Amino acid sequence: MDGELFGTLLDGSLGGMIEAVGEGRVTRADLIAAAIERINERNPSLRAIATVDEGRALAMASLADCSRERRVLDGAFLSIKDTIETSGLRTTAGTTRFADHVPAADALVVSRLRGAGAIVVAKSNVPPLAGDLHTENSIFGATVNPWNEQRTAGGSSGGSAAAVASRMVPVDVGSDFAGSLRIPAAYCGVYAHRPTTDLVPTQGHIPPMPGARAPRDLLAIGPVARDPSDLERILGVIVGPAWPLSSVWRVDLPPCQLSTSAWRVAVTLDDSSCPVAHDVREGIERLVARLETLGVRVSFEHPPAPLGDIDECFGRLLGAAVSPTLSVERYEQTVAVASVLEDPYARRDALAVCQSHREWLLLQEWRSEIAARFEQFFHGFDVWLCPVTPTVAPPVWNDADRYARKIDVDGEQRPYFDQLVWTAAPAVAQLPATVAPIGVAGGLPLSVQVIGSRYSDYSTIAFAKLIAREHAAYTPPRGW
Repeated sequence: MDGELFGTLLDGSLGGMIEAVGEGRVTRADLIAAAIERINERNPSLRAIATVDEGRALAMASLADCSRERRVLDGAFLSIKDTIETSGLRTTAGTTRFADHVPAADALVVSRLRGAGAIVVAKSNVPPLAGDLHTENSIFGATVNPWNEQRTAGGSSGGSAAAVASRMVPVDVGSDFAGSLRIPAAYCGVYAHRPTTDLVPTQGHIPPMPGARAPRDLLAIGPVARDPSDLERILGVIVGPAWPLSSVWRVDLPPCQLSTSAWRVAVTLDDSSCPVAHDVREGIERLVARLETLGVRVSFEHPPAPLGDIDECFGRLLGAAVSPTLSVERYEQTVAVASVLEDPYARRDALAVCQSHREWLLLQEWRSEIAARFEQFFHGFDVWLCPVTPTVAPPVWNDADRYARKIDVDGEQRPYFDQLVWTAAPAVAQLPATVAPIGVAGGLPLSVQVIGSRYSDYSTIAFAKLIAREHAAYTPPRGW
């Protein structure tokens, strides 16, 4: 086995692996064997990977090596977030409740990836039921940031981002509910894409509970990668409706054909309702200065709806979506204490969990108004650039009570849930959003969020490619 060749391929993109296999320079089996060796070497200190499917992955690779069939992802391997069901491979959702849950069937996205030739080598770590912004559970432990093991990798796709950033896998397919793809990608310095809501089927994701048929509001499934082209490659495979709509509808996303100087870009650097640390703000300012030298038309704008209003709407939607996953006992306890909780975030969340159907319908009208404002906003701009979170990756928290946790924004102690304020708009208004690394500050990655109008997914990814080509791209963490 040529160690230098395999090292180059494992450090590179999905596209490079597919090309090398197609040209016969490597076999799938040898490539995956090298990848599993790397996972076994690096994962014990990062705990990004929950379960490795070594035997089946190698067997599937050997079988594919003997086949003449050629598919779009032939030669590709990846990991899958441990909330997305994989047939014959346990899917724990980070909770002891499902520690031994081995699904009988793949989630639809996994089925599509396998059908395109991709091989699943592992499941990536998550917090219990994907319910936190830090990835830690009692089965697999805490996932740490490969840039600094005293820092969080984020959540709930913290395992996804850490595994990709540390080059254990080239791509992971995870999920984004409240920023769960975008926040870890920003903290770990990799790319991620939250697709337009409902563009990618979410059946087979936990939560909701295994076997649930109704889709979960706010949830989106999308890729994490070290190369923005791989976001596009994976998205092209997993988009499209589930049955029965798949029998009558076809998704044909518009391509992006804008030249560099044709881009119309809105930028928001800060907001009084959710202040941004100076290093994050300055990182985006450097990016904007570079874009202007390239001829990109940049305009500093406020979002079309107040950020605080978007966050409030999102918080109520989030509580409504979480409510069905609570046990009857937990739900009744929440109802009993909701109105008397002192912490404003805890009170908002509890009231949202037990809101009436009438309140939820009124909330949908508010959401639609916010979405309409964004639709009008994007008549004048191709993308909106803004922070992903107020800070770079925070230190790992010792306090189990999330409402007691704080983040430090230039010396000011801000609520833990400020991490969600800048990621709320795409979930509320059902917009695509791509996260791209834009540099490093204090030894930690800086990133930007590229948001577009509904179904402009290839445009937000195209702009991430522009950033990677002209300003900054993925940088491997030191030591990995």
